[in-house]
Amino acid sequence: MEFYTVCKTILVNLRKELGAFAALKAKYTMSFADAVENEIKAAIALPSEKQRTIKHQIPRINLNSRHKECMKKLRALRLYIKDAFNDKEEQRVRLKEAGFNDYRQALQKKWEVLIGSMHKGAQFIANHRTTLLANDNMPAGFEAEFITEADSLKTRVGKFLNMREHTLQGTHEKVLANNTLYKKVMGICLDGQFVFRDNEAKQVQFIFSRVMELVAPRNLARLKFVVKEAGTNLLLAGARVVIKPEGAVGLSTLTDNKGSGVFDGLSAGIYKVSVVLEGFVELVEDVKIRKGVKSFKHWVMEQPQR
Repeated sequence: MEFYTVCKTILVNLRKELGAFAALKAKYTMSFADAVENEIKAAIALPSEKQRTIKHQIPRINLNSRHKECMKKLRALRLYIKDAFNDKEEQRVRLKEAGFNDYRQALQKKWEVLIGSMHKGAQFIANHRTTLLANDNMPAGFEAEFITEADSLKTRVGKFLNMREHTLQGTHEKVLANNTLYKKVMGICLDGQFVFRDNEAKQVQFIFSRVMELVAPRNLARLKFVVKEAGTNLLLAGARVVIKPEGAVGLSTLTDNKGSGVFDGLSAGIYKVSVVLEGFVELVEDVKIRKGVKSFKHWVMEQPQR
């Protein structure tokens, strides 16, 4: 969403300076700005990859349950084949005929392979029905159950693959829309940089990376801290912590009931920190803040000696 926020921000800046842009290119009209806004809305409206993935999770879950049932049926069929054909060499030939050479791949959810195994299994049952049913081996209703499971698997695999294809297509549409929008906004930025080539304050409003930095600062740091009493390790609430970079205005906060606090959005540099609480000696320390790093400090305050 940061990308869209940047696009919206640049569009707002364009609307404010539409006259200056129109002096450069006649295409810059209110209608042009409205069209860009509509492109942004249309791109946002396209489902994200996460939304599309969630949408086909249910078909995947249903398919997994079918896989489990099909594997049960195949294992049962293997038992019936081994009981029906006593000779070891013949068993090997019959199991191959029934599609069990692909059993390992079917177990790994290779869907097309599993469909093929179920089809071969159904064909085998039809071709050797009498032998399999003999001596109370294979139950009479097993064949119908096996065919039903095979048909259900084929239907669900088809739905799942179709859903996955739509997901891939949706991803392509989203990427295409974002790329088209990016080219459009970058065109505005390049024109804006030329229009305001002698006005740095306005020019930066049309530098994509600079606007992104304002929208979602990536290089700013955080300092989290806790303040305790020396000796007892009691957490000290209400301590005032001031953090001040050289030559700039300081920031101040009070520790909460857990003796902790945090400063967000800090630039890299050396900060003078002071911690003050009535009844304790003021603590002063220099803290080095690194670019984009989350730091933690543990400060211990002492009572004055008497």
